[in-house]
Amino acid sequence: MRKNVYYKTDRGQRLGAGRHAMKASREVIHVTKGDTVRIMRGDDKGKEGKVLQVYPKTGRIKVEGINIVKKHRKARTAEETSGIIEMAAPFHASNVMLLDSKTGKPTRTKKRIDTDGTKERVGVKGLIDLLVFGIELACASAAPPIYVRHRWTGMGLSLDA
Repeated sequence: MRKNVYYKTDRGQRLGAGRHAMKASREVIHVTKGDTVRIMRGDDKGKEGKVLQVYPKTGRIKVEGINIVKKHRKARTAEETSGIIEMAAPFHASNVMLLDSKTGKPTRTKKRIDTDGTKERVGVKGLIDLLVFGIELACASAAPPIYVRHRWTGMGLSLDA
């Protein structure tokens, strides 16, 4: 005969632990609400728009004027009218790239911590320019010319004093 085993203290935690982990998980999204992005894939490829909403659970975003769908809406109150309305539908965030505020070109971003401790997003290609510019200012007083090589791209730059 089978022996009954009762779990008194952690029964509820054990049963719902996997489901909770699945529902509570979030995807890391590289854009935030209010960013200007360019669409890189799909029917609206090449168009630009502002991010209206971000869905971290599904990894999707909604962009103004992009991925327009028609929705058949029933009137909820007596004053409202039924009809077909056009609205922006969410799509996956991997299909967009953030536009650089200075150049207006699509760019990848990385996080950088400032000297005062605040975290900010910086364009990857813009960061190379910032690094070279910082070296140029630091070496302005040095007498011999300095040759600087970027560690990822291998691009070289000769700085004269």
